[in-house]
Amino acid sequence: MKEDDHFKLPGLSPGARLIIDKMINRMRLTADISELLSHTLKSFLEYSGAERAVVWQIVGDNLRVTQEASSSADAPCLLGKSLSPMDSTELVLRFLTLFPDEDSTGVAVIADVDDDTANNITSRALDTLYAESGVKARLVGQLRSRGMFLGFLELQTAGDTGFLEADCADTMKSVCDLLAVMIERHNELRRLREEYSFANLTLKVIDIFRAKKKAASMDMRVAMEKCCKAITSESAYQNYIFYRLSENALSAVLKSGSGTGSASTSALFDLDLGEKDHPVTAAYFNRTISARDSTLYIPLVSKTGDYPGILVLLDRDETKTFYSPEEAEGFAELSSHLAAELSDFI
Repeated sequence: MKEDDHFKLPGLSPGARLIIDKMINRMRLTADISELLSHTLKSFLEYSGAERAVVWQIVGDNLRVTQEASSSADAPCLLGKSLSPMDSTELVLRFLTLFPDEDSTGVAVIADVDDDTANNITSRALDTLYAESGVKARLVGQLRSRGMFLGFLELQTAGDTGFLEADCADTMKSVCDLLAVMIERHNELRRLREEYSFANLTLKVIDIFRAKKKAASMDMRVAMEKCCKAITSESAYQNYIFYRLSENALSAVLKSGSGTGSASTSALFDLDLGEKDHPVTAAYFNRTISARDSTLYIPLVSKTGDYPGILVLLDRDETKTFYSPEEAEGFAELSSHLAAELSDFI
């Protein structure tokens, strides 16, 4: 392992000084958290000699691999993988048990993934996932900032375990401390941006219906079409279908594009409410916003209980892979306002 002497940070291991130096230099060039994480993982691999580095982050109720880097040219095998809410909770509790506060080391050295001692931070689902990927040894560091557990970074290998030496463990601790702060600040800024975006979108919906009410004619379809276009232009979804209740069926009143999502096949005909296994009718009866593949189902229920229909958003932008809690909250508030405005036309 080689150390770059041109940037010295007191109190840090040689590896930490090297990698954090590179992180700071990269931060001068970009504020993109994904790029910063990717660059950090590659720097860590180069320094440590490990075969793979991954970042697991909490996304909603799940732990998900959001970044992966490999010392080989092989395609990523863990990127995008996630654990169920139950397995994720089990893993987080394991971290919090081993490291009850941020003053703890926050780093676990797992020389053998088959070790069943208390220091092995794992779950049955994670064991299965890593067995399929050939992982034999791990160096794991928690990502925790201001008491909030954000996920963890780990180095992996199927062979040489030399990276498990003390210097790498110290380096992991220092790098994870800085990464956790970066991720926490990024999440906070993203939350504020999404809150602003949805607040602005809600005001647009209110203004659209207010303008229609002042006009001589009050055409629900025209107003709803404008709202749907505003939603798809500012959200991660590209197309939409709006269903209204019609006797014992849901009628597709409005749609855009051809749609490739799981609801697109229903774009040209009504849905019998008896088909409760269909994702649209299931969402209608559950009255709960739900995401499935690249499709989002939004029951339009006002705070007074009015229920004029269900909006289905299709074809999520592939570059925006996660349906975040902020999106869920934003769409819930937006759907309530939209339902209230639509009810005046029915």
